[in-house]
Amino acid sequence: MLTNSRLYRADHDQAAGRRAEGFTLLEMIITIIIAMILMTIGIPSFFDMIQNNRMTSENNKLISGLLLARSEAVKRQYEVVLCPSADDTGCTGDWTDNNWIVFVDDDADGTTEPSDGNGALDSGEPLLRYEASAGSTLGWSVVTGDASIIFGANGMADGAHTLRLLDSRGEDSCVETLSSGRPVSVDCPNP
Repeated sequence: MLTNSRLYRADHDQAAGRRAEGFTLLEMIITIIIAMILMTIGIPSFFDMIQNNRMTSENNKLISGLLLARSEAVKRQYEVVLCPSADDTGCTGDWTDNNWIVFVDDDADGTTEPSDGNGALDSGEPLLRYEASAGSTLGWSVVTGDASIIFGANGMADGAHTLRLLDSRGEDSCVETLSSGRPVSVDCPNP
């Protein structure tokens, strides 16, 4: 409830030509319109930034896996394999699942079973890393080389390999493993 002194002050402020504080309806509408324009410009760029970060993250995960395989091959003095895998039990030879594993191939046959033919990762060949799919918007494919990348005890790869990561926008990014075993992020060759 307003007291008489407060009423007098409000009437006196209006009579003295002082404006009431706050926003007018016109100012509020203009502010909302400007905010909407900025959001329509910024939101698509934000989604592109998220997609670019996902691609960079997946590239870095693969490079990290390749570096792990290379260093473990030298450390253990056995072949170490990075290959596509539908689950963490063996190589599939197909990158469409977007999952991959790194394991020590201590019998040097390039497969995850120690020559007993069961197709399972046995205790004789330790699984070093399993990387699950990043989602359906990203996909790996082989550009050059085999699907499995084998590092020898000297840290060298069994040849040059290039893998392409493609997203739903058609943007791509490639990781190449040189014969020396060094993985690098490179521009993708034209398909």
